[in-house]
Amino acid sequence: MKIFVMSLKRSTDRRNRITTTLGDANIKFEFFDAIDASTPNFKYSNKRAPDQTLLRFGYALIESELACFASHYSLWQKCVALNEPILVFEDNCDLTELFQETQPLFDQLINKYHFIKLFSMFKKRYSTIEEINSTSEIVYYHERTCGLQSYLISPHAAKQFIKNANQFIDPVDNYMEKPWRHGISTYSFKPDLVTRAKIKSTIGSNRKIKAKLSIWHKAIIEIFRAYEEIRYKIKNLLIIIESNKR
Repeated sequence: MKIFVMSLKRSTDRRNRITTTLGDANIKFEFFDAIDASTPNFKYSNKRAPDQTLLRFGYALIESELACFASHYSLWQKCVALNEPILVFEDNCDLTELFQETQPLFDQLINKYHFIKLFSMFKKRYSTIEEINSTSEIVYYHERTCGLQSYLISPHAAKQFIKNANQFIDPVDNYMEKPWRHGISTYSFKPDLVTRAKIKSTIGSNRKIKAKLSIWHKAIIEIFRAYEEIRYKIKNLLIIIESNKR
């Protein structure tokens, strides 16, 4: 399985850090140049949909969020072109002690589940899907866990993500965890196999402007939020039913 580290070409300090981290674990990888938001009219920036984003969520995606979506979109295309599963790291990852113990199972698991996160930022209620060894299991979290520090993806999942991302409306990590948009469920390793390194984000999050919205617009946002909540509950129920059959 090919391993790619997504990183801005100009981020030499971050690249040096992740090279040392993965090198110490004898992990061979390739850098995948992330799309740089500082470049005018960067690749896939025409997929932005500010009116849709504002209507649904009450904010506009900032340039670095759009470039992040474009970067992952490009890597999904790479996965499809290779026609084989890949392992993705962002350059702000550290490995846990469980990573190398579980790595030999990656090929088997990704062909079964198609999209598996190695790190989940926010962890709440979950359903156990499969115990894979004495220390780890595959789980389904009932709410979005956010973040894309590392994940396994199959060509099938990559094709579905691409097919249904004609516009970049959500942040990419939110989009990937909405199965009703593309038909791909999000599974996770528990415990995490990687952690988020304590280095500054290259994206930032200073974008929300809901305080400036009209009462009617806020009502639309709440209706859309309730709609998505219902879709999550339906998907959660289906996952629980399916896991109980195993």
